[in-house]
Amino acid sequence: MDKANKSARKTERFKKYIVKLIDDGESPKRLAELYSIPISTIYYWYDAYKPRNAGAGQTLTLTIFNRTSKRLVQAETELNLLRNSPLVQAISKKERMEIMEDIINKDESGKITAGLLCHAFDIDKSTFRHFRYDNKRENNYFSNRRKRLVSYIIKIYIDSHRTYGTKKIRYLLMADYHERVSEGYVRNIMQELGYKGATPRQIKRKLRKKARIYKERNNLLKQNFHAAKPNQKWISDCKHFTGEKGKPRVICMIEDLYSHKVIATHLGTAENTNIVTRTIRKAIAARNMKDNIIFHTDNGSAYSSIRCNHILKKNGFVHSYSESSNPFDDAPGESFFSHLSTELLADTVSKNPFRSERDMRQRISDYIDFYNNRRPHESNNYLVPKQKEADYVRRYKAKVDKPNS
Repeated sequence: MDKANKSARKTERFKKYIVKLIDDGESPKRLAELYSIPISTIYYWYDAYKPRNAGAGQTLTLTIFNRTSKRLVQAETELNLLRNSPLVQAISKKERMEIMEDIINKDESGKITAGLLCHAFDIDKSTFRHFRYDNKRENNYFSNRRKRLVSYIIKIYIDSHRTYGTKKIRYLLMADYHERVSEGYVRNIMQELGYKGATPRQIKRKLRKKARIYKERNNLLKQNFHAAKPNQKWISDCKHFTGEKGKPRVICMIEDLYSHKVIATHLGTAENTNIVTRTIRKAIAARNMKDNIIFHTDNGSAYSSIRCNHILKKNGFVHSYSESSNPFDDAPGESFFSHLSTELLADTVSKNPFRSERDMRQRISDYIDFYNNRRPHESNNYLVPKQKEADYVRRYKAKVDKPNS
């Protein structure tokens, strides 16, 4: 290098520049080779221009910093050797945690913490905490709480006709019994009890080809099943099932899409105009209605009949039809009948058949009451339909049902 560069290297500005490069991660050895400066000189500059407070009255120089870094690497290597040694690997996690607990109990200085021991013995902090506090035989709080939860879960499950799953039971434990519990904890208890929620059979539905060509009717919902208030959107559908003594039966229902409350049902022997119109009249008699309620149905002949549409028009309904051969346009009705089949009708076919027509009507009526007044709905944020409508009445001072219904 020329004389100008040599003199520049000795300036204070140049020395601070070298210190800044080291702080940015540059290697002192590489800088020494690049600028032809002894590495000891670079260390001297760093100690002179970059002092660091390491403690009371002690300055951390680059030499001390490098020595400490090497010691930390050595300590980490020793720790890994300890963890992987045959002596530690030969004992189980439980035995390791017993040793850790014994160390903590005998420590009088207070410097040995649970986190330090967990790092040394390769144990999760949550696992060690569970071992120390939650899983002790002498700690009766957790065992008593589990017994209490078991009794609650058994009661909720039996009251639900053995249909509720983990989510609904967890919600009811928190809402009715004020027990804060995780979904996984409830699932573990249910598995121990041999309980399993009723799961509707998943049917992969496909759009069918139109069997006939006719004038397409208006679809006002277009799969928007949200209602801002009661008596704004109703949906109706029919289902065939096996009744008493193997006889074919049909149930027609009308559901309010605000709370998913089933406001009217009627049983018959065939899906025809008669069963549909009777269900509509029951719903009209039960609810405090206003004009322009959207009444959504499929394209069946019973719903498209002149008599059905005459009743709807006379009472201020606006009739909406599903798209032809599209079951997804009637999803809430399909959902209700799926739950009805899983939680009631499947049992009547395999284990507990209807004994008579009176028994059939009573059991279906009891299920509708359970569905409306006691069964939480995920779409209602786990409120039952009765609770959701009661909240609306209380908030807006509105009338939803007629007084005598």
